Amino acid sequence: VELLHGAANEAMSRQADGSWPPLTAANRHSLLTQLQALEYITGLALLKSAQSNADAVLLVPGPLGVFRRSAIQSVGGFDSDTYAEDLDLTLKLLGRGWRVRYDREVQGATEPPVRLRDLVKQRYRWSRGVLQVLRKRNLAFRRVQGKPLRSLGAWFYALESLLLPLLNVAGQLAFIVTCLLIGPNDSFALWWFQLILLDVSVCLFCLQVEHEQPGLVLIAPIQRICYTLFIDVITLLSAIDEWRGATMSWGTVQRTGIRR
Repeated sequence: VELLHGAANEAMSRQADGSWPPLTAANRHSLLTQLQALEYITGLALLKSAQSNADAVLLVPGPLGVFRRSAIQSVGGFDSDTYAEDLDLTLKLLGRGWRVRYDREVQGATEPPVRLRDLVKQRYRWSRGVLQVLRKRNLAFRRVQGKPLRSLGAWFYALESLLLPLLNVAGQLAFIVTCLLIGPNDSFALWWFQLILLDVSVCLFCLQVEHEQPGLVLIAPIQRICYTLFIDVITLLSAIDEWRGATMSWGTVQRTGIRR
């Protein structure tokens, strides 16, 4: 039995002419929203396709998810004890033997935050919600209905929520401190150049596969140097707050309407 879903995150829109890929950030009228659009393309769209081919989709995100009613009823519906109810429900369904598939024929568009403050609130909630679900459903690390790739996927969420942001932030700090102590040199320049070249190459590939705007490749260096580091700092701060048990609320994100 399949759960068919197209991937969208915060808001959904459709176009009859099929000009949008399955997952896209639609309003791209500022650098901040363009960076989020590139993040969706390089970090989510292809990932979902790969996970679906491996029968290891662990998350039906946002409002554009299609479920069988019998599946929802069999697990008692959504729980309200985490701030990532979509991930929680998906893992609960997988634990009961249901299957999840990513459907590229379903088109949707998300409206990413246009203000930096709203982006911080959104990612803070996402990060803490993922940690809450992983702690709640720790069996997913060992077995998700006998599927080892799904278990590896759960470990990936843990790495993405803790280890990878820590390594990125620590590496950037080490790089800055080293430059201050001994000064910049050719080795440092080559290190940065190969990282940016790798990001640009991945970006070009993803843009081609997703039939996206090729001009987005121009902001790939900004994504590497600034945006990813900024998101990782938010992720680490949210992890610290989750460990401390700090209070939080759902929060609201200002919407301005999708426009391209």
